[in-house]
Amino acid sequence: MQDSFRDQIVETVLNNYYLITQYERIKLNLEFVDDLYARRLELDRNDKEGYEFSKDITAFIAGLNGTIVIPQTTSEVHHVLIAKKAVNETLTFVGTLVHETTHIHDFFDFSTEFCNGNYEAIEQHDLFGVLYYWTEFHAARNGYLFKRDTFFQLNGINNSIEDQVDHILKTELKMHYENLLKELKKYSQDKTLYIYSVMQFFGVFAAFEDLFPDQINPDEISDNIQIFNFKIFKLYELLRSMTTFDIAKEKFGELEVSLGSLFN
Repeated sequence: MQDSFRDQIVETVLNNYYLITQYERIKLNLEFVDDLYARRLELDRNDKEGYEFSKDITAFIAGLNGTIVIPQTTSEVHHVLIAKKAVNETLTFVGTLVHETTHIHDFFDFSTEFCNGNYEAIEQHDLFGVLYYWTEFHAARNGYLFKRDTFFQLNGINNSIEDQVDHILKTELKMHYENLLKELKKYSQDKTLYIYSVMQFFGVFAAFEDLFPDQINPDEISDNIQIFNFKIFKLYELLRSMTTFDIAKEKFGELEVSLGSLFN
């Protein structure tokens, strides 16, 4: 894909994103890079001090399609980094762009609401853990919806609802669920990454339900997706109702309790 065509897609997607979400635009720098970790290290002063201690995460970051670099305050430039490998015909980079931009706006809103615009205070806030998980759900949901919409528009896809639902159930949902089971097994001793994996799956599943609520929901697919026990179902329903930061912030306390109950 030529850079000029890629950049046209980026401009269109971001315009649609801000039109639909009604976010105010903030200082945002977007880069397509060969090495996410190296570029992040150049931009993030906090990583430089801990470089020798964080080499073990380089493989993890190398496997990502994108990441963000948050400045010290909300008035400065925010960076979205997308791996060049994500620029492909399936438009992975579109989902990544929206996913990472959603993270930035969630952190921006949280910092503005609770930390006087100071990003360095976020991690010390009592609700940071809840924000971390909710924004992953929120970003996964938005990323899938915008990627799908863009792919359909560019390729002139206008399949019937039955065909679209059939493809999601037999291909996409199956793939995401199998990946989730692998990650839950891999991270069974790591609570943070375990919940992180659940949040990503829930975000994509919520997008499926947003598109086809009558055909794809926990009740309709419970025979094939065994993850929806009572606690998980309640958590999912809570997350699905948290569509914006303004709604989410009122439910962060409830979400904290619901997340804690998963391991009790």
